[in-house]
Amino acid sequence: MQNLQAVRPLTSRRRDSNEIAYSIIRSAYEGERKTRIMYRAGLNLHQLNGYLALLMEKGMAELGPDKRYRATEKGKKFITAFERYSQTRQILNEQTLVLSDFWSAAPKKAAVLESSLSLGK
Repeated sequence: MQNLQAVRPLTSRRRDSNEIAYSIIRSAYEGERKTRIMYRAGLNLHQLNGYLALLMEKGMAELGPDKRYRATEKGKKFITAFERYSQTRQILNEQTLVLSDFWSAAPKKAAVLESSLSLGK
């Protein structure tokens, strides 16, 4: 099972509803009780109940006769789509950093070049 923290960025920020839904569905993938899901997803009971109701209404999770929540086929497709989205977001974040290096480094190099040219006069 993939570590749920791996999809979060290095900087601290609030999770959006997709990240929370992913945490819940991933925790319940093969069948899990509500308390375990709550702890794995990092939610309180009130929050978890709201999300579980929504996920069940949307057909992404179901409650089995053994009182365990499970991911449905639709929920499993959501997990796959969210993991692809997270990978793409990580690549974009890395490329944004690479591009920002060009902008932050360019003025310094231009200033050094300009000062070296003025010394040569």
